[in-house]
Amino acid sequence: MESTAMGQGSMTDIIAKPSVELMAITPNAEQVIELACRTCYLSFHRYNPPASTEELIKKIIRKKHHSVLEHAMATFRIKGGSRTFTHELVRHRLMSPSQESQRYVEYGKTRNFDVVLPPTIEKSEFKDRYLEMTAQCERFYNEMVKADIPKEDARYILP
Repeated sequence: MESTAMGQGSMTDIIAKPSVELMAITPNAEQVIELACRTCYLSFHRYNPPASTEELIKKIIRKKHHSVLEHAMATFRIKGGSRTFTHELVRHRLMSPSQESQRYVEYGKTRNFDVVLPPTIEKSEFKDRYLEMTAQCERFYNEMVKADIPKEDARYILP
């Protein structure tokens, strides 16, 4: 990640490089889904993986019996995404998100601020102004925290 000093007392990561890491996944997820479905319909006598699995999953999707799909899980670590992006993610019910706390993480002490610079802004005449505004937000946040404004309130200024 590229870092630059942007004004006094500011160390902002200019471009947050997005990355996704698969941390865990349900082994044999399709069979787990099939068993959950067969529990609902008490149809274990038809359980014959893998032959029975694909067709049953297609059928439950067609019939909108989506709750059994929740038995398969994957855990991802997503880094370098903006708050706008993560707020899109948390709108989906089939998730149990754990997001970095802007209340407990001490920005500037334990880590630098990450700033997402969208490609359209990076290529525009607004790039320098955008980066200066994010640096101003960071400086103002730090000023408020030093003045004993609770982090959970000061964070509203963060990009």
